[in-house]
Amino acid sequence: MIDFTKHFERVYVINLDRRPDRYESFKQELAKHNIVDVERFSAVDGTTILANNIPLLAGEIGVLESHLAIIKKCKEDGIKNVLILEDDVYFTPEVNNLDEYLNSVPNDWDFIYFGGNHVYGTPPELVNEKIIKLNFTVALQCVAINHTMFDIIEAILPKMRKQVDAYYADLHKTFNAYGFYPNMAKQTAGFSDIQNRNVDYTNFFRDEK
Repeated sequence: MIDFTKHFERVYVINLDRRPDRYESFKQELAKHNIVDVERFSAVDGTTILANNIPLLAGEIGVLESHLAIIKKCKEDGIKNVLILEDDVYFTPEVNNLDEYLNSVPNDWDFIYFGGNHVYGTPPELVNEKIIKLNFTVALQCVAINHTMFDIIEAILPKMRKQVDAYYADLHKTFNAYGFYPNMAKQTAGFSDIQNRNVDYTNFFRDEK
C-alpha cells in the first residue's frame, strides 16, 4: 500500500464537478498502484469566471484558482505541506519506491515535482541518483508544495497573467524545487479541460538529468 499522507499533511486531487468520468479514471489509477488517502478537491470551473483582460483560457484560470484555493485553505488550517494531483495523472512503476525517493530529497525543499517537463529553459541539475534540482520545469500533474511557499503563491497567483505552472517555474531558480529522476508521475493523453483540446505530452516528459 502507498500512502502519500505518511509524507504530506494534505493530499488533494483537483477534479471538476462536471467531470466525474475523470475522477473515476483517477480512482482506477490509484487502485492499480494500491494508493490510498487522496482527497478530492472540487476544482474551480474557469468557465464561470469573468475573464476580461485576462490572457488565459477558462481552463487555465480554473486550475490557477484551484491551486490558490488549496493554498489558502492550507494556510487557514495551519498545514505545513500539501501534495496536489491532477485527475489525469498516471504513475510509473517508480511510485513503488516512493519512500526511497522522498528520503533522498534535501530537507530544504520548497517544491517537489513527481514529474515534469524539463524541455524549456535551463535544464535541471543532478543532486543524487534519484533527485534533480529544477531551474524551470513546467507541468503540475503531481507536485508537493511546502508551507515556505504559501505566502508567495498567495501573492502572485491573483495577477493571473500566465499559467500557474509558469508562475511556479519562475520561482525555481530562487527557491528549492526538486524533482524525481526518472519521472514518477506523467500526464495521460486525451482531452484537456485546461487547454480545451486533445493533448499528448508524452514526448515532453523526458527522463533526462
